[in-house]
Amino acid sequence: MKATFLILLLSGVLVVGHKVTDKPELSPKEDKEFQQLMNEFHQTLSKNKQVQVKADKAKEAIVTQTISKVTELKQETIALKTELNEVKIKLDSVSVDTGRSFELLPISKN
Repeated sequence: MKATFLILLLSGVLVVGHKVTDKPELSPKEDKEFQQLMNEFHQTLSKNKQVQVKADKAKEAIVTQTISKVTELKQETIALKTELNEVKIKLDSVSVDTGRSFELLPISKN
């Protein structure tokens, strides 16, 4: 009786252990769907990389263009300030019939 009980218990443990350790096989349909999903993922990833490279190049071009425009505008501003100061000097040197000379404050070069 004990032997029969032990045999049944041991066979039950073996069956349960076999089912627990047994990995379920993917059906061919699920495997194909998974492969298709992975292929789409890799295609999307490669397209994202291409788009990112183009975006980085466009960003670099915009930054370079902006820097050159700011530098150009700064040079123009300096030139205009110099020209305005020269005009100020001329206006300050002109005497007026009113007995008071024209005064214009200088523009700083900052």
